[in-house]
Order: sequence, then structure tokens, then C-alpha cells
Amino acid sequence: ILGGQVVPIGTKTYTVGIRTTANGESFCGGALIAPSYVISSAHCEWRDVEYVTVGSHYINGSEEGVPADGEQIKIEVHHEHRSSPWDFVVLKLERPSKFTPVKLPKHGDDKKGVWGTTMGWGVTSTPDGDYSLELKSVKLQV
Repeated sequence: ILGGQVVPIGTKTYTVGIRTTANGESFCGGALIAPSYVISSAHCEWRDVEYVTVGSHYINGSEEGVPADGEQIKIEVHHEHRSSPWDFVVLKLERPSKFTPVKLPKHGDDKKGVWGTTMGWGVTSTPDGDYSLELKSVKLQV
């Protein structure tokens, strides 16, 4: 997350880490949009995804002792996901999360030029930056 700031622990619990194993590091992020549903980017490499952590602050989730909150059982990828605006995937969790989902915009709230916030554990500098171990956020203009 280039230019981002560390998110205070426990404040963005709708953030989701997507993993291939329960104890592995998150390789992609997402957001809890309903108790049993997560939205993420379709361009992530969807290989052997079996676990998500909801509410984790650290990329590996281990420092909080947060186990996988839900096990992914179904992935829906739009057939045109390689072209914008279809770069998203919806994951259905095996059981509902205890965390509150992110507040979604209402129809018509997508105004060009407004500032939004993105979060994750992405690269912190270029060209060869490291991935952040802690959840970070940055404001971007839509």
C-alpha cells in the first residue's frame, strides 16, 4: 500500500485476508460485504484458496491468535474478469462471520473524483518494496 499508514488494530474488522492454508500469510485481501460473503479482486491468483481470516490486522494473523473465521466453499468469478470493470470475485464463507460487514455505497453514490480508502498488506515502496506485515490504508481519488 504505497504511501499508506498503519490502520489502528481492531478498527477495520471487515478486512479479509485470503490464504491457501489456515496458518499461511494472506496473498490477497478482500472485504466482508455480508455475514457470509467476501468481495475481492479476480486478478488474484485463485489457487487452492481454502481459508480466509476476517478481522486480522497482521498479514499472518498469528499475533492476535485469530484463526480462519470462515472457510471458503464457493467462488464466483465474472467471465469477463480480465477486463475492467469486472475485476472482482465473490467468496461464500462456510459459516457467517461474527464481524460487521463494511458499509456499502447506495446506488448512485459512485461519484467520479471523490476520495475513497483502500486497505491491505500490499507493497510499501517501488520498485522492489516489501509487503506490509500490518494492515495499511491509503486514500485514493476515484
